[in-house]
Amino acid sequence: MRIFFRVHHAMPRAERARWFAPHPEVRNRAGSFWQDGREGLEQAAGFMIYPGYVRGILGQDILFEDSLDPGRHAQYQQASAVIARMGGRLSHGSTLLRELRKPSAVLPQVDNGWLGREVVYCDGELRLSHPDSQS
Repeated sequence: MRIFFRVHHAMPRAERARWFAPHPEVRNRAGSFWQDGREGLEQAAGFMIYPGYVRGILGQDILFEDSLDPGRHAQYQQASAVIARMGGRLSHGSTLLRELRKPSAVLPQVDNGWLGREVVYCDGELRLSHPDSQS
């Protein structure tokens, strides 16, 4: 992010608005790629971005994103943890989460049925807090 800051201030002011404008919407898989450094479009494997232990409601306390997006800095800051379906180890979003020291991971296989349920994030793994309870 420090390099991004320096590039931003090195660029002429007239060009900044075009190059550094926030992305207007949350990015999703449509028109995107898995960002893990491979050539193909196949699904990436999950990985931990930053370790930690967090218990909370998925989609509320623990942010659940389709892809990592550094333009969502404010939302990442407010969340207890961040789980994304896709993103790269060295992407801007991953780098930002490490700088924020925010517990986070890329986990492509998280079930959408877990949204709104209490989950536990622990060092790159996500599990239901009470697997036998139905919400």
